[in-house]
Amino acid sequence: MTDEQAQHLALRHNCATDFTCKMTTQDKVHLCRLRLYSMAKKSLTEEPPEKNSEWKNSCASTLMMTKKQLEDNMVFMLSSLSNKNYELYRVIVAAFEKIKVKGIAAAKVDCKGSNFRGLRGFSETETTEMLQKCANGENVLKSLNSTCFNQKK
Repeated sequence: MTDEQAQHLALRHNCATDFTCKMTTQDKVHLCRLRLYSMAKKSLTEEPPEKNSEWKNSCASTLMMTKKQLEDNMVFMLSSLSNKNYELYRVIVAAFEKIKVKGIAAAKVDCKGSNFRGLRGFSETETTEMLQKCANGENVLKSLNSTCFNQKK
């Protein structure tokens, strides 16, 4: 069984039991990032490989979603961020989870990809700048999109 088939089976099993744990956006981003590197036979320490249709199809199949759903939820964009920006994304998600969960470790909080929609079309440098502002608390995640759209004007 290939890795893709095993992940697909595990996801189907998770959806079919009473004790399911819905995958969050950050879970989907992480899975797609791992798949991107795996398909390109690259180490996670290297910068991410180029996105391609085969990778998108594989992620969509494994997650039982359409490519459009994954695009709309920013999963493809977030999972292919540069290593530096991906680490900033993870810092933001961790802070989001900490605020939302308030000490209840059993809860699973979804940091929606739509929070990052404003980053589309930004250069690497601009993306880093915006994510850094959120990661260090200069800008709140809730206003990231409006800040990005204002900067694009």
